[in-house]
Amino acid sequence: YKSAISNYKRMLEHVRKLRLYKQNPLKYDNKNFLKNAPNDAIRSKIIQSRIQHLQTEINTLYNNIMKLFN
Repeated sequence: YKSAISNYKRMLEHVRKLRLYKQNPLKYDNKNFLKNAPNDAIRSKIIQSRIQHLQTEINTLYNNIMKLFN
């Protein structure tokens, strides 16, 4: 039960991060990857990669929660 709650809280945090990142990727560019990207195509690729990573994390946490209840 504790593990499910922990995973759920982490999943909510990732959902929040994803929503905020989609709204303004440059605001959350703390490692300056977007700022230092040589062109818009690479900048777009970086943004899509980050979004995909967060979605993968969310899916993994969700699946872990489901496994605990099955």
